[in-house]
Amino acid sequence: LIELYAGNNLIKNIRDIFHLKPLSNLLILDLWGNPICHEAEKYRLFIIYHLKALRAFDGYAVEIQESGEARETFGGKLTPDFIVEKLGHSNFSGKYLFKKTNFYRCS
Repeated sequence: LIELYAGNNLIKNIRDIFHLKPLSNLLILDLWGNPICHEAEKYRLFIIYHLKALRAFDGYAVEIQESGEARETFGGKLTPDFIVEKLGHSNFSGKYLFKKTNFYRCS
């Protein structure tokens, strides 16, 4: 699959895009008009970071500067999204306790 046009649907959870990660040839993606467009923080950068092969997103070319900003924003961080992606689920139901820890200048 090279192009996917899924605009104006009811996609609400930004994590749903993790299902698209195996589509390594996906170059064009349009999600405009879905609730995630307006509700997810740094929506465009999040999508660009996780779908690295994209060349066009929501009708606009993916710029080199955006790819860099996406890496700076989301790269190397242990986020809930990263954990969900690696574990393959988000049903923690008390089994796991995550505490926000700052490792700044920890060497």
